[in-house]
Amino acid sequence: MAHTACEMIWRKNLMMELNFKQSGTMLMHCYNQSAIYIIENHLFHKRTKQIEVDCHFVRDVWTKKLVAF
Repeated sequence: MAHTACEMIWRKNLMMELNFKQSGTMLMHCYNQSAIYIIENHLFHKRTKQIEVDCHFVRDVWTKKLVAF
């Protein structure tokens, strides 16, 4: 999800440089309910220590309303 969110932000910035404006949030399709729960939940569990950096990045993008699920 972090790689996809990064690509979406890069593409949005590229389109803005080419004078194509997009209003609103970009929709990310994710059917992994566990991943969505981890992003929306502010508590980390022992099993999510390895993906903590990716979760922080996706959570920041999600809270800034750049990406929606």
